[in-house]
Amino acid sequence: MGKVVLRDFIGSKEDFIVKLPITIIGTIFMTIGINMFYLPMEILAAGVGGIGMILEYQLGIPTGVTMFLLNVPLFILAYFKLSKEFTFYTMLSSVLFSIGLIITRPYSNILQMDDMLLAAIFGGVFSGIGGGLLFRFGTSSGGLDILATFFKKAYNINVGSMLMAVNVVIVAIGAFSFGIEKAMYTVISLFVTYKIVDRIQLGFGEKKHIFIMTKHHEIIAQEIMDKVIRGVTFLDGQGAYSKDKMKIVYTVVNTRQIVKIKEIIKEHDPSAFMSISEVTEVKGEGFRTYNV
Repeated sequence: MGKVVLRDFIGSKEDFIVKLPITIIGTIFMTIGINMFYLPMEILAAGVGGIGMILEYQLGIPTGVTMFLLNVPLFILAYFKLSKEFTFYTMLSSVLFSIGLIITRPYSNILQMDDMLLAAIFGGVFSGIGGGLLFRFGTSSGGLDILATFFKKAYNINVGSMLMAVNVVIVAIGAFSFGIEKAMYTVISLFVTYKIVDRIQLGFGEKKHIFIMTKHHEIIAQEIMDKVIRGVTFLDGQGAYSKDKMKIVYTVVNTRQIVKIKEIIKEHDPSAFMSISEVTEVKGEGFRTYNV
């Protein structure tokens, strides 16, 4: 019974062997991005990290401490409302991230950079690499990503606009506190971060359409609808050589959801054929509306 419970948290042995070092490496990259590039130049990160940095600039409270305290109620929410595996690895990365920020804070001026543009770009690169690695392997650094996952699972609400609004508020506070110039550099760093995250996960676009050829189309389609909260369409297909008829599973998802779909296919049909391509624009339920 104990082994079953432990597996619920860490996943399979193979998953743990991969996810543990990836979690450590990802948090190291994000720590470097904030302490070595952002903090010395008063450039802000996104989400909870940005909030923690503002408090450090204004009140002297270490960013690592603030981030950990803000994440505690989110950990509780994730434990009761999201998967135990997601909660475990997200909590692990968040704790390591906070500890790393606290330990390395005295060395934040070791680079002695005086070029804010380089700091914004390379801070975004390091933060993007770290965040991208975490998202690619089905975890996150905590914070607002937990809220995003919860609202999407519980209410099928796309909170991308809300997260963007929070980042806009952070940039606005940065502009008010440190001047418009530093706020503009923050925008540059956020742009670089998100582009790197997306590149690491898969390709260049934010939306992907997926074709899955499998004999287990019913269970895979149901799992996508239940666990990824995305609509699925069956297309009629036939093998050119075998002449066997089959149902093709078609869906359109965000890049962050591709990891979960791969896990579903791995569980139910590892031999399934899957094709993933970039979508230039998507409109309809769950995506953008037909405003223009």
